[in-house]
Amino acid sequence: MQNIYEILDALKILIKDNIPEIRSVKIGVEAGISAKDTPFVRLIPDESYYDRDSDFCLDFNILLGTLTQHSLEETYELHHLIEQKIVELLDNTELSNALILLKNTLYDRDEVENFKATLLQFTIKGL
Repeated sequence: MQNIYEILDALKILIKDNIPEIRSVKIGVEAGISAKDTPFVRLIPDESYYDRDSDFCLDFNILLGTLTQHSLEETYELHHLIEQKIVELLDNTELSNALILLKNTLYDRDEVENFKATLLQFTIKGL
């Protein structure tokens, strides 16, 4: 079994190094995320398991948050640009001889005041 923290740390570095629009990338969701942290990415482990091929797998989520810009349309534009870059960077990408796959994307439906938030759900197969 791989060290889950090391995997998440490698993902954090990959995102930091390749998506300059993101101001803050951390593992876990801390209390008191502020405007100075946005746009932010938080890497959250979900579950680990062995699949039927006996490969170790790790499901993880990326919480993406963007502070509301001058208009909701500007917010959507920036937010979805970053989302697209995350998906292009990670989906079908190899990491430590394993494959990262996008499973699902959940949107907040504008229910979070002052932020646009999206949860990107990924799995890493074959660790």
